[in-house]
Amino acid sequence: MAYYVRLEQDRERHPSDQVIAALARALLLDADGEAHMRALTSAGRRAVPSRVERYADQRLLRLMARWSDTPALILSRHLDVLAANPAGVLLFPGLTATDNMLSYLFTDPGARALHLDWAAAGSYSVAALRALAGADHDSRLVDLVGRLSIESPEFARLWGRQDVRHKTHRRLVLRHPLVGELAVDYESFTVNAAPSQQLIVYQAAADDPRSEHAITRLVLASAGAETQPHLQTAPEAGTAD
Repeated sequence: MAYYVRLEQDRERHPSDQVIAALARALLLDADGEAHMRALTSAGRRAVPSRVERYADQRLLRLMARWSDTPALILSRHLDVLAANPAGVLLFPGLTATDNMLSYLFTDPGARALHLDWAAAGSYSVAALRALAGADHDSRLVDLVGRLSIESPEFARLWGRQDVRHKTHRRLVLRHPLVGELAVDYESFTVNAAPSQQLIVYQAAADDPRSEHAITRLVLASAGAETQPHLQTAPEAGTAD
């Protein structure tokens, strides 16, 4: 583990493939963990200026528009909320359109009440941030990790575990204050033009009528509420920012 930490801190620059493979076996890393470790040792690893993404990619926005009957969010590589449809905002009570999902999860009491297994949601999300951040330690990542480490000892402990998980698909069991208990499966989608952004679509767990009904009620409630979709739409090519 000490050697792995040195890789994270860029103090071991040129380990061989054999060393990396042996270390992955010794640490019982899965495919995500080994890929992350290899990224840390690649020649492309660098400290980069802050690249705070303000806009959701137009292609992902068009995809999100196709899921008007289910909650959806567009997240940056730092898990900042770049866009959300009304049902997506309503699914997470207290979430604001410009929030960071990790900040929401670790600092908003409503997030703890929402997740029936908050500990699992927290550990998975921290591991997803590490996977999304990859080898580029930009100032946005440093600021986010530093602030959350101060505000939440639980985040600091989880970040120190070095876990890596790609945010692809997973089931969440929620106790929602408006529609009651429901289970949702989420899937993430990317487009080649914006590989650092993800569209996350939340659907009722398959063969679960109660969750299907809860999602339907949530969508209807969002349509009738004043909640507006948050759409940070990027300018078209050739126009001013």
